[in-house]
Amino acid sequence: MLIRHKEKCRRTQMAAYSTSWPPWVYRQYDVHYLRVVVFEQMSKWHGKLQPQQCPQDPTEFSFYVIARLPLSNDLKLRLIRLRSPEQRLRCLYGILSKWTTLNCSNCSRLVAHRKDVFSMSASGPMAAYVNPGGIVHETLTLHKAHSLFLAGVPSEQDSWFPGYKWTICHCRGCSRHMGWKFTATTPDYKPQSFWGLTRSALQSKIEDHDLASSGVGVNRFLII
Repeated sequence: MLIRHKEKCRRTQMAAYSTSWPPWVYRQYDVHYLRVVVFEQMSKWHGKLQPQQCPQDPTEFSFYVIARLPLSNDLKLRLIRLRSPEQRLRCLYGILSKWTTLNCSNCSRLVAHRKDVFSMSASGPMAAYVNPGGIVHETLTLHKAHSLFLAGVPSEQDSWFPGYKWTICHCRGCSRHMGWKFTATTPDYKPQSFWGLTRSALQSKIEDHDLASSGVGVNRFLII
């Protein structure tokens, strides 16, 4: 459980006071501390995530997080190839803590804020769905989206979310296909509408305050 990891963090911090190094130095290499902070960051955009759903082993947990984040295959491979869970969890924490917005991967137009991401299923805010043509779409669900326009009429046919109609949506800046807007067929459904955007159509904007203070730069984009 998460309590067990927090207790190990507390013991490590107490032990650090008997050394010449401050506690924050040890926290960078404390796999239990890193697991706790990554879980806390995950919980901010996966509101239904419970500690018992996640692997207790830090190595298994790091792979669990990688599989559920909207990251590019290339970045996932780079994270998986890291040789220790400490390195992997530090990188994941950096990504999660500095991720601010989602943008169109083609024209970089703002599409959504991190706070707009939510979970429509117990598996998390991103899942893989297959259309009738056999094409797999890794889809991220959001409460709100910006700079998109709808094309066509709402349809219930083969909807991935029973009780919701889907409408194709495109980027207002470059007309790239972004995903779909889902609208409830009855007033009893909650939410009444939401967006399902494909992973390949999005890039994440990373706010790096360390770079900003150094004068090197302010923002970076991470293809997800």
